[in-house]
Amino acid sequence: MCLSASQGGQSVRVFDEGASNGNTYDRYVRFHVDGPGISRLEADFVSRTESSGNADFRVINACIALDADSDGVSDHLDDDMDNDGVNDTNNDNCPSISNSDQLDTDGDGAGDACDGDDDGDSVADGADNCPLIANSDQANVDGDGFGDLCDADDDGDGIADGADNCPLMANSDQANVDGDGFGDLCDADDDGDGIADGADNCPLIANSDQANVDGDGSVICVMPMTTGWHCRWR
Repeated sequence: MCLSASQGGQSVRVFDEGASNGNTYDRYVRFHVDGPGISRLEADFVSRTESSGNADFRVINACIALDADSDGVSDHLDDDMDNDGVNDTNNDNCPSISNSDQLDTDGDGAGDACDGDDDGDSVADGADNCPLIANSDQANVDGDGFGDLCDADDDGDGIADGADNCPLMANSDQANVDGDGFGDLCDADDDGDGIADGADNCPLIANSDQANVDGDGSVICVMPMTTGWHCRWR
């Protein structure tokens, strides 16, 4: 059975019936010919054993001959069926989709143009928040739709990661008391006195001796305009 492009949009059914070992059977296949891209369509049959009580379909042999690049040469005879200048037989990593650059991000042999998972991280491109960089965990700190691995501003604070002193914690003010390159919001020792903030009785003013006259655990620190920082105990 062969169909031509002129039959586009038609539904075609091939059918016969018979018997084998006392059981009747039908052999049939239905095709929908959708548009002029199909130059030939042929099939032997699809079988169903009625006695099985279910639709057990099995494709025995089918061949669809297309002309993907519409150059007048059927794909099964065309050495470059997508007309991208790359020979299909040995070289083209997307033989039916034009991709002359042959880009293959994950090196799996399927070009990005026809690969459902370009970066090979097992997350389909349509759902992948970094489709060209493998990130199976899909981490996305600021929830902006771009995974951290491919987001220039992971925390969404308006400061590019390369210049951000807390790239994974939003801190648009970039406050950094000790000037150590780590913003206060993500610095375990804001004042750089060697005492972790959680244990430091003056976490924003360096006081490595932790002097505390009344032993109340805190010091009041102020900064007069002329004399600089001054601390008094309370």
